Amino acid sequence: MSTSIEHPESSIEHRLASLLATRVAPLHLSRKLYKSNLFMQNKANLPNNKMNVTALLTMGYEVFRPFSRRKNKPKQSQNKANLLNAQMNVTKVLTKDYENVRLYSRRENKPNQTQFQTFCWGCRTEKIMSCSKPLTGLNGLSSICGAKCQQNKLRNILEKLYKKYNRCNLIKPDPLQFVYRYKSKADREIAALLSASLAYGRVRQIEKAIDLLFSIIGKSPCEFTIHFNSTKRKILKKFKHRFNTGDDICDLLSTLKIVLKRYGSIEKFFVEGYNPNDKNIIPALTNFCDRLYKIYQEYFGRPVSSGFRYLLANPANGSVCKRLNMFLRWMVRSDDVDTGLWRTIDKSKLLVPVDTHIARLCKILALYSRKTLSLKTALEITESFKKISPADPVKYDFALSRIGIIENCTGKIRKECEACELIRFCKT
Repeated sequence: MSTSIEHPESSIEHRLASLLATRVAPLHLSRKLYKSNLFMQNKANLPNNKMNVTALLTMGYEVFRPFSRRKNKPKQSQNKANLLNAQMNVTKVLTKDYENVRLYSRRENKPNQTQFQTFCWGCRTEKIMSCSKPLTGLNGLSSICGAKCQQNKLRNILEKLYKKYNRCNLIKPDPLQFVYRYKSKADREIAALLSASLAYGRVRQIEKAIDLLFSIIGKSPCEFTIHFNSTKRKILKKFKHRFNTGDDICDLLSTLKIVLKRYGSIEKFFVEGYNPNDKNIIPALTNFCDRLYKIYQEYFGRPVSSGFRYLLANPANGSVCKRLNMFLRWMVRSDDVDTGLWRTIDKSKLLVPVDTHIARLCKILALYSRKTLSLKTALEITESFKKISPADPVKYDFALSRIGIIENCTGKIRKECEACELIRFCKT
């Protein structure tokens, strides 16, 4: 059957009739389609139903059918995983060396572990440990044997340092050298307190200042203190060491003069404020400073000067109190270095005198974690040493300080460090 170009409607009508006959479309729909202008290009020839344009443009949606009135539903949501409602341990999934995660598996992830044999330097034995990879060096020591083994290892190293450096011939240039210039206990007490009070700054500067002071004091510091007067004050007027002047030393000597007349010795004065039941020496040391401040105020009739407070730093202010703790170490402990003049104080109560050298080495040994030096830092370091030597926590103080003073340790690896016992700690 031929179709005339001059009468297109007849041909189109014929096609629509056949289409409607085969698909059995509703009568009202066929009328609308028949009346519509089929040759318009700017208007869609679609039923009057609502079309979700956004859904049509979304990737992964169903094919839109013009004669379907149902809403378009996505096959998948791009923002939500199509997984089972199971709880997944994301932390373990992201952890290195863990098993591959199966999405539809509900079992827990377990690490792939293998047993390795390693040598523990602390207890000197072979250890078998299950881990993902073999541990070497000191990093794996705490994981292998725990903190106790680490303490044993550190104790062995510190004992070597103690035997190496804790000798009387290595006291110099420590300020303790000036205490041994005198023989009597009374002279050594005064010399120790004066030397410890001025032990700040550079080593050579400290030696020079203390040597000058005792050259003025003479043969007996105790006699000089008991008979201290205005004439001797004039002699010390020109003395100066960094932040302290001759007046500060004279005020200290005047205060000690009263202490010696009332108590007979510095030890008896200190013990009056000491309680053996205290956890450490801090309460007694605080009491010692407060009572000296009170004597100062009563004698001079004025508030305590800043220079006097700097000579005798009070623990109540949160200071690390390195010099007074060092003075107590000299007096209480007894070995080839420390004098052991005081027998009434328990050495287990002492605090480690923390200076720049001790702080640097204790940081390398991981004995404290604080960033600033304070009384809390000294307490933390002392507690760490108590785990190694409970009866004598300040035992290794002098030996460790020799590494910084004699060996010029700066915490950086040098050629000279190869012979040091702490080299393995510095490299880790």
